[in-house]
Amino acid sequence: TAWEAVVKKGGTSIGTVTGFELNLENSYDEAKVIGSQDLYDLQPKPIRVSGSLDLYFESNALYTDFRAENTVALQFVIGPGATGTYTLDMTSAKITAFGAPSQGEGFVTVTVQFESFVHTTDTSLKITRTAS
Repeated sequence: TAWEAVVKKGGTSIGTVTGFELNLENSYDEAKVIGSQDLYDLQPKPIRVSGSLDLYFESNALYTDFRAENTVALQFVIGPGATGTYTLDMTSAKITAFGAPSQGEGFVTVTVQFESFVHTTDTSLKITRTAS
């Protein structure tokens, strides 16, 4: 599936995502429901979401502006775009590392590592699927 993504700050595009990696680690307690061999009671534990973004900035100033951020909101839209599309929202993600930037004439490319974290009132990940 073709995709495209942009980095925005306050609604203004400042960079382009040229590649990404997304990792989900989930663990849960499994307990059989009394009287049934088929049903299970799944007790959720925290989901850890981490990954990396390959970013392209058209100017050093835009990269510097982004570099000043440490908490971001991320949204991934995966799928054909009409039906059967998944949207992954991370309301709070922390940038954990910046790779070595590659600079050319007035542009910067860099790989950024991130990890979601949970506030007391937020969730680390919301997944929405468009009905088919």
